[in-house]
Amino acid sequence: MVTMSVLPDEKAGLLQEWDSVPLTLSPTLREKAEAIGAIGAHPLSGEKDFAEIPCRVLTKQGKWLDKCLLSFKTAPHTTSYQKKILFLKDVADIEPSDLALPLAVRAATCLSQETRTGFAPTYVGSPDGRRFALNWTVNFFDRKDLIGKDMVLLEEKPGPGRFTTVQEDMDDITFIIGDWSEDLRELIRA
Repeated sequence: MVTMSVLPDEKAGLLQEWDSVPLTLSPTLREKAEAIGAIGAHPLSGEKDFAEIPCRVLTKQGKWLDKCLLSFKTAPHTTSYQKKILFLKDVADIEPSDLALPLAVRAATCLSQETRTGFAPTYVGSPDGRRFALNWTVNFFDRKDLIGKDMVLLEEKPGPGRFTTVQEDMDDITFIIGDWSEDLRELIRA
């Protein structure tokens, strides 16, 4: 079976740039990425060669970006929800982002089960006792006075009406595009 996709005009240059140079992690960036931890694709996505690492990025232009996803896959990144895109070649440094969820939470969202159409919750709590249902795969949490690094998995599902559902806002994330390679599987912890 052959799958075809229509490439929007605004993504044509992106495809050419993606294919123009190797986009791999340097040994220093790989070590830092490994410390943060990657998750793979949600099983329902059908993607097998895929890794995402949420982090804070220093661009080669000297600008820090707090909400970035290092994204590695075999196919070009042409989806409409990826509005802010840079390439790995544009990255000078990475470090953990306070807005990123802990690896255990990210891993749980990556394996979430759909309980009704369009809703695959992972339940988390904040230090002040608020409860949230993260819908599908979520990497960051930035709501009012709460940030990702402080969120913890809940052992029990909260009762009806006792949680707020959170869908990740992809418009706030800068996707850092890299090339998939088999050695990236070593970074995946979920």
